Amino acid sequence: MVPPTPKVVADCGDSHSIIAPERARRTKAKTWWSTGQNGSVRGGDRVGQYAWRIGRAAYGGTELEEFQGVVPMIAYADAPTAIDWLARTFGFVERDRITATDGTISHAELDTGHGIVMLATPTPAYEGPKQHQENCNQARKWFSVPWIVDGVLVYVDDVDSHFDRARQAGAQILSEPEDGPPARRYRVEDIEGHRWMFMQRP
Repeated sequence: MVPPTPKVVADCGDSHSIIAPERARRTKAKTWWSTGQNGSVRGGDRVGQYAWRIGRAAYGGTELEEFQGVVPMIAYADAPTAIDWLARTFGFVERDRITATDGTISHAELDTGHGIVMLATPTPAYEGPKQHQENCNQARKWFSVPWIVDGVLVYVDDVDSHFDRARQAGAQILSEPEDGPPARRYRVEDIEGHRWMFMQRP
């Protein structure tokens, strides 16, 4: 069953897709983030089974405990560098990567420990949060606070150790670990300005 077709629209009015249509057509492997004729994102056949199968399915040699009903799909202008950074800084484990003929990433999956996130290289016109702030005064106002703006929440087993690892790796810390409902957490920004909250797993 193919999920609905969302459109990705830049904050200041410039529409863009996760993967350039011309590059997606050049990629022989079927991709999860394939693009439609209107440049929007649609589901495919190659990957994404983690998110769409029930918990009995095996992934990466391990049995899934739960069905992941929501999977973040994030664009990175320099996806190969972002994959390495996310692995080194947050401890994510790369599970899948599809590289286009021009060296960009058509699709990648990173295991967070209790789920996955997907990422890919966007069109050249795309601006990540960090770059977008440089070109849009309104965006700078949005990100002037230390809160999560269009970010991702990830549960971890030891949030304080995770925080220490991220800080030592040079991540931009938005807030140090703090207690409070529902659990202890901290906030951080990655190399392209995407924001993450890491929370102690119950």
